[in-house]
Amino acid sequence: MKSIRRALVSVALASLALVGCASPTAAPSHSITACAEEDSTNCFWDASKRGNGEGRSFFVNVDGKRYYVDDMRAECEAGAREVCDSLSLNLPHMKGNS
Repeated sequence: MKSIRRALVSVALASLALVGCASPTAAPSHSITACAEEDSTNCFWDASKRGNGEGRSFFVNVDGKRYYVDDMRAECEAGAREVCDSLSLNLPHMKGNS
């Protein structure tokens, strides 16, 4: 689980860096876009709004590694503050998910 936390923090920091923010406490990045297809990379798949409307939502990095939102929420509830921060920074601000 620590590797997931580290990866999520990296995703959040990379997102902030893409828009010129130097701090993870800065405003949300707005840089993570919706996946065009379920097998896309460097995006967010919102299972409730994409495909058949069922399944698990996830972030996927440029290498195709998926980070499932439900797993991230479980880690957050277990006390992983950086995972909570990543979710709160990114989930409400996904481009193309409405």
